[in-house]
Amino acid sequence: MHLFDEFQVREVTLRNRIVVSPMCEYSSTDGFATDWHLVHLGSRAVGGASLVFTEACAVSPEGRISPEDLGIWKDEHIEPLARITRFIREQGAIPGIQLAHAGRKGKHDAPLGRLGNGTGIQRWLDARRAQCHSLRGRVSASRGVGRKRDSGDCQSLRRGSAPRLPGGIRRCRNSLRARISAP
Repeated sequence: MHLFDEFQVREVTLRNRIVVSPMCEYSSTDGFATDWHLVHLGSRAVGGASLVFTEACAVSPEGRISPEDLGIWKDEHIEPLARITRFIREQGAIPGIQLAHAGRKGKHDAPLGRLGNGTGIQRWLDARRAQCHSLRGRVSASRGVGRKRDSGDCQSLRRGSAPRLPGGIRRCRNSLRARISAP
């Protein structure tokens, strides 16, 4: 058995063992698939994947992981998804869908906002600045951590300059973790 050999799963024959797993894309408006989905998923089929899954596709608007997730709770959602399905099939791949419901953890605010508008990222940075500021005061008071250890990315967050993403996010998180666990 090799990566590029055909593979049989029950009555479905995959042209190889390359499968694109579902990825959250946060690119839908009111659950509708967009040209982004067509290009993103279609390019995986063109590239040779044998099975291409959509992102989690919510079965009800309240069950979305975020408001920008794909949906299939309206009849109108079917045609944009069918367009993507047709294109994937034309490339010799098999389309798949991940049906989803987030349960009581369903969200109505986007984690980082839509790509390009930046408002979600700005909200995240504002919340991170407040968290760094709040945590710094509590940790310094309870553990005797000096101001000198806070001169990294958390300090730059409070000044208003954004760290380089995603590395800056990790540095701030690690800086906070180190200060919390310090004896």
